[in-house]
Amino acid sequence: MDAAMRTMRRVGTELIEERKKLFVDEKDPLAGASDDEQYKDLLSALVKANLDPSIPESQRMTDEEVLSRE
Repeated sequence: MDAAMRTMRRVGTELIEERKKLFVDEKDPLAGASDDEQYKDLLSALVKANLDPSIPESQRMTDEEVLSRE
């Protein structure tokens, strides 16, 4: 069970980092994308919201909070 939890945490961390890179590296990664290509998943929404400069740092979730299973 511990090995499975470590694997899930590792994969989750990698997914968060990939999304952060996507939203930081590209000014508007969804510009011109069709509805099928848009990132409409919860992880993308959380990462994008956490990167929004209009949201105070104190109101953003940490990566650990995004990964939390509780």
